[in-house]
Amino acid sequence: GRIKFGTESNGGFKNITISNCVFDGCHGLALESEDGALCEDIAISNITQRDVYESPIFFRLGARLRGPKESTKVGTMQRIVVDNFVSYNNDSRVCSILSGIPGYEIKDVKMSNIYIQHKGGDFASQVGIVPPENVEKYPDPGMFGPMPAQGFFFRHVRNLELSHVEVAPMNPDPRPSFALQEVNRADFIAVTAPTSPAAFSLNKVADLRILLSRAAKDAVLDTADGKTL
Repeated sequence: GRIKFGTESNGGFKNITISNCVFDGCHGLALESEDGALCEDIAISNITQRDVYESPIFFRLGARLRGPKESTKVGTMQRIVVDNFVSYNNDSRVCSILSGIPGYEIKDVKMSNIYIQHKGGDFASQVGIVPPENVEKYPDPGMFGPMPAQGFFFRHVRNLELSHVEVAPMNPDPRPSFALQEVNRADFIAVTAPTSPAAFSLNKVADLRILLSRAAKDAVLDTADGKTL
């Protein structure tokens, strides 16, 4: 990441603001807790990106756990706000990724007023892919291999809210804009994305609401698995 918390992350990252930053021809924004770090209470605002190579936004809670074995435990990633974020002409191979690991979720994330314009392209072979968990692997956006979404991939996330977010491919892209796997409680409010293909891919999702959006019709779902909207 051009701005990056981690990878070394024993001590943690708490009570931090990132504001008024420009990314140009580089990697994106990365928050990473791999070695037991508490990554909490982070406010990110007023960010512009152009020609980003990989994920515009990459949040990873993992379990490399490099430290004393008797005391190093999986950390946290929670209470994170992203507002006023624009990314232009980023590479479409690797979308934005928020991914925890089984049993350890990224929690309480709010993302608002975001515009992602990416190159798009023929990624039909990636539709429906389930990326490997790679629980202990060194974290970078390419660690999961081909991605099944053109905008955002969410996995092992709880209490997620996206409002006034747009995913805009410059060329047609056959992947959904939002791929959710094992996500509990998610709200999508006034989001915009192509509707062909379906904007949402839902697998093992609980407590989902989509409201006032151009990406899909209003929906309130207690559970959804193997479903597109």
